[in-house]
Amino acid sequence: MCRPLAGDAVLEDRPPSRTSPECPFAIRQLDQSSYLIRENDSFGEHPHIYAKIFIQPDGQGVIVLSDTGVGTNTSKRNIWTLLESAINPGSKLPYLVILSHCHYDHILGLGQLPSNVDVSVVASSYAPSFITPYSKLQQHSLCDFYSLAAPRYEISIWAHDQERLSFRDLDLDLDIRLLHTPGHTPDSLSWYHSKSRTLFVGDSFYQQTSYDTRTAPWGEEKSAPIIFTPEGNIFDWWGSLKTLIAFVEHENETADTERPLVRLGAGHVTASAEAYGFLLRVRAFAGRVMRDEIHSERMPDRQGLQVRHWKEDKDDRTAEFSLVAPLKLVDDARRQIPKDEWQ
Repeated sequence: MCRPLAGDAVLEDRPPSRTSPECPFAIRQLDQSSYLIRENDSFGEHPHIYAKIFIQPDGQGVIVLSDTGVGTNTSKRNIWTLLESAINPGSKLPYLVILSHCHYDHILGLGQLPSNVDVSVVASSYAPSFITPYSKLQQHSLCDFYSLAAPRYEISIWAHDQERLSFRDLDLDLDIRLLHTPGHTPDSLSWYHSKSRTLFVGDSFYQQTSYDTRTAPWGEEKSAPIIFTPEGNIFDWWGSLKTLIAFVEHENETADTERPLVRLGAGHVTASAEAYGFLLRVRAFAGRVMRDEIHSERMPDRQGLQVRHWKEDKDDRTAEFSLVAPLKLVDDARRQIPKDEWQ
């Protein structure tokens, strides 16, 4: 997300998250093999880390992680010790980390990696020069902006669009498809697990609030706008949105009592929304922004660019979405996206 300087549609009953004063994380089980981990960090990002366990009958397997968070560390807990105590005793299973994008609040956990933990990293091949060499990662992760040091890690898999993910020599069908979704950043990467029918979209889209943000163990969180830094591109983002709408529509054609409608999990706030309706509402909101139907307020400039906050309600709480972006990105999108798609 990357907070600027200055929720789910249905509120079903859910099991409580687990946390403690010594633990800056809350964890809850999403299904038989999946977990949502939320981080209470000093930056106020509260990123989502998703963990999905894959195990063969012989006990061999892998844990797929979607991102690693901000790297919050207390005397008793960081993301790796949490995973070891909650879902991977003794760190016996290796990790396959799918990076949704390179921003600091999703990669800094890699900097705390213990020497005994086996981790492979997946990143988008769409724009490798955006994150390599290391100096580019330091810049585009926003670590420079926040006076942080980006972690040093190797990319094990440069993911191609529509690639089906595999892990080493394991005879294990991960059932994961990787999708290039540039826009929030050039390296934004989504992934779809077809067995659970869940689409993970990183920071491309999320709601302002959700059940998780309103009931967080550390207190209700501030509403979260969809955020673009100057390196973002709303024209590309719009194209990725259209791609995902078509993808979900196609997947939903096979929905029945055994195969439910596709759900969507984001890098912040939104953990399990009905994907198709959610994406259509994002598109409608973006159209209202481009038609100048939504009030905007000026924010502090970024890299010499005017930044504005588009929000549909005065208290910034009741509307589903809001947007913070450089005005130039919105103006560029108005020129680049065919008008019949948003007017």
